[in-house]
Amino acid sequence: MEIARALSFGARFIILDEPTAQLDAAAIARLFTRIRALQEQGVTFLFISHHLQEIYEICDTVTVFRDARHILTTAVADLSHAELVAAMAGEATGLTAALPRASVPADAGEVLVRARPVVRGRLPGGRPPRPGR
Repeated sequence: MEIARALSFGARFIILDEPTAQLDAAAIARLFTRIRALQEQGVTFLFISHHLQEIYEICDTVTVFRDARHILTTAVADLSHAELVAAMAGEATGLTAALPRASVPADAGEVLVRARPVVRGRLPGGRPPRPGR
């Protein structure tokens, strides 16, 4: 329902944070079918999940952050399940260093979403964030 609402406003980038948490298997299958169809139409998704099988099923690229630090970004197809778990948990594996981030092409267009770093509840300059933001 939330995806339909976002699309009604012309969204081309949709954030899904644990979208399958309350869904049964049939509903997950329907959701993934809809996501794939929208991806083919040029809609981009940021899919946040701790269900690793979902990451491998629906995502093209995976990024891992741990303790507010970028650990890796790579194609899902290039990352084994064990390497992904190790990156998430911080355990030693065959990964010797964080993989490089993909560069943004010069013709990527305008910035649609910009995030400012928040460290221990403070914005740059030591200001606390405003409530509701």
